[in-house]
Amino acid sequence: IALYINRIDNTKIDISWKYVCQFKPRNSNHNLISALRNSINYQICEYRSKNSDKLICELCQSKNNIHIDHIIHFQKIREDFINSTRLTIPEKFDDCPNTHQAVFKYKDLEFRKEWAKYHKEKATLRPLCRDCNLSRPKYKHIKTI
Repeated sequence: IALYINRIDNTKIDISWKYVCQFKPRNSNHNLISALRNSINYQICEYRSKNSDKLICELCQSKNNIHIDHIIHFQKIREDFINSTRLTIPEKFDDCPNTHQAVFKYKDLEFRKEWAKYHKEKATLRPLCRDCNLSRPKYKHIKTI
């Protein structure tokens, strides 16, 4: 059984048991990723809004279940930012009262702003349908010696 909810930007997200209940404990890294994603969500919504008439999958031309994808993987942009910032990386987070996802504490406002600026400069977004987005090859971190 699939259950969908409407998001703020009028898209739907699958919240069925399969996708939600992975029973992985949330650690500091998970919360950091959540806070990073939450702090740039306005950029994703802005892109969707500005391109509402062009939301067609760039790979298969579908108009159904359009996601906004990062051409350069979000994980790569995130990793590069974390490795380049001189700011202290937050380890503790607040809880969003609406979504219960991790968000940055007020004391980490400078970090959040620098991340949002970095993301705006580095991210290139595009529309992909759910199937193309989820079947896209995953980002693989390359360790350097």
